[in-house]
Amino acid sequence: MKKIGIAIGILAILVIGGFVIQSAQQDNDNPPSDNATTGESAAPSAKKSPEAARGEQKPAPSKAPPAKVEPVIAYCQKAAKDNASSAATQALADKGGLVAILQKEAALNGDPYTCGDYYLTHGGDIDATDPRTDSERLTPLLFAIKRNDPRMVSYVIDHDADLKKRGGPNDVRPYGYAVFLALQNRSTNYNPVIAQLDKALKTSAAGTGGG
Repeated sequence: MKKIGIAIGILAILVIGGFVIQSAQQDNDNPPSDNATTGESAAPSAKKSPEAARGEQKPAPSKAPPAKVEPVIAYCQKAAKDNASSAATQALADKGGLVAILQKEAALNGDPYTCGDYYLTHGGDIDATDPRTDSERLTPLLFAIKRNDPRMVSYVIDHDADLKKRGGPNDVRPYGYAVFLALQNRSTNYNPVIAQLDKALKTSAAGTGGG
């Protein structure tokens, strides 16, 4: 029994010694930090100066360039200020002339006529065929007839448009063009425009002795 007690005592000493050695090794593997050793607290991070903060800000996005104004609108804007040159009038003639102005009725707030007057009084041709390659080669009168717009037709006639000037893809006269459109589009009433043309032709014939 005495030997057994001695053996148990030795075993207990060995176990306790093992725990002590293991604890010491853990202390060596995890040394205390400098702050813990010296008792000093960690220094706060330095704040950036306002200049440095501004320097790190993202640059403002660049503004998109202004939209390019269409030639007709640009011309009419200058015309409204009586500032469109004769060269500008000629340049517009090459880009559709009066037909191009009438086409922009909506963009001109329903009034292409003020700009049209300026164009005509500064050298524009009331009977000029639209020269643009993608156009139907219409004169202003033919264009107004195609629009089936009595006011526009009256405007062109009142500016002494040639009532017999041919044009369009089929090289037709204004009255014949109006009748053709009426037959092609029976659901659309072209009678007011046809009546305007008929009256204008009769008035013109009476003024020239029926010629």
